[in-house]
Amino acid sequence: MAFNKIQPEQIQLATFFSNSGDINITQTDTGVQLNLSRGITGNFGFTGDAARPFKVKGRQVLFAAEETTSDYTFESGSFAINGSNNTFISGINNVAINSNNVSVSGNADNNTSINGSAQVFGSGVDNCFAVGEQATFSDPTTGAVIFSDFAANPSEGKGNDSFLVDFTGGSYFEGGPTYHLNHVLVRSSSSGIFSGDLNVLGDTFLTGLNVSGVATFNTGFVLPQWEGIDMVGRSGSLAVSGEYLICYLTGGWVGIGTTNII
Repeated sequence: MAFNKIQPEQIQLATFFSNSGDINITQTDTGVQLNLSRGITGNFGFTGDAARPFKVKGRQVLFAAEETTSDYTFESGSFAINGSNNTFISGINNVAINSNNVSVSGNADNNTSINGSAQVFGSGVDNCFAVGEQATFSDPTTGAVIFSDFAANPSEGKGNDSFLVDFTGGSYFEGGPTYHLNHVLVRSSSSGIFSGDLNVLGDTFLTGLNVSGVATFNTGFVLPQWEGIDMVGRSGSLAVSGEYLICYLTGGWVGIGTTNII
């Protein structure tokens, strides 16, 4: 049986099309490529092998904590990553990462817990951040930060716009100078210990304290002025009264006359 050679231009290829536009069609001389091309809306549940995570463009999608072990409203911007028993009541944009038993009360917004345990963000607490165990922000508090350990010592907040560091093993600042650009306060029941040289550039007042060793004041060392018979002194205390250097000995202040040496 004889065959006649057919030229390509003699063949009429079928035309592929999609009335809905949901199929993107690419035709070539040798084939047809079909791709789904549409937006999908609605509620979806994906199930599968946990060893083969859900990916978009080759990247794994980050999963939030199971809602069965936490209570949060994803639609309000609140969610938990890992952890369990985290409860977000109302409020918006509250986030917990690797945290457990964190409670965020109603009308608390923009709060973050990282590696936390048994933390409490009260109602009306906004823009606060906590790391550690039992950090507590009473309502209402704004702009506060708490860093604490896991020694189960309750760390209560210190009010609005405050920074609390509470570590049983101590807090260490290394790797360069530490600058305090405002007042440094040490409560009366505690002590400040300097193991190195103490250099004071401004006025310094010592009240009811014994000073041992050598203190260098860059502005010059100045003895206190003696103020009447009621001035409190301890044995060996020195002061200046007019042209006299006075020393507190047993029984009271004793004046020592001075003369110019320059």
